Amino acid sequence: SLAAWMNNMVQIGLVLVFAYVGYDMFVAHIPTKSAIEFLIVFSGMLCVLTAFTWSYTAFGMSLPILGISIMGGMVGTFQVLVFLPYLTRFHPYLFAVARLGDVLFVGVLSILGFVQQYTDFSPTLFFLLLAPTQLVPTIALCYID
Repeated sequence: SLAAWMNNMVQIGLVLVFAYVGYDMFVAHIPTKSAIEFLIVFSGMLCVLTAFTWSYTAFGMSLPILGISIMGGMVGTFQVLVFLPYLTRFHPYLFAVARLGDVLFVGVLSILGFVQQYTDFSPTLFFLLLAPTQLVPTIALCYID
């Protein structure tokens, strides 16, 4: 089923972040801020790409949706292993604000998904609405550092 494959893709995203952490620790240090910026920009670009390609399927499953599932796993793991520890370098309230923003963002996505389910709201529109939200963490990152 699509849900099982999406879960597998999330796990691949987890492994990719562990590979990044291992590379960063043992091979060559990658500046944390650069890695965060790259992940934010890449996820925004992937949202735009998915908005226009979500209908491409193989074996009855949307390949772009599976790809964005990998990104979801990467972002979630990256946040815990890299981003939140990075925030501890700054004022303690930033950690709380980051968590609050995370919860609010998940709430907005849930509402968007609910609206999409009961209206004629296309996945294209969903992903196009999602992509600009990547600007918020980019602006915040520039502000705190």
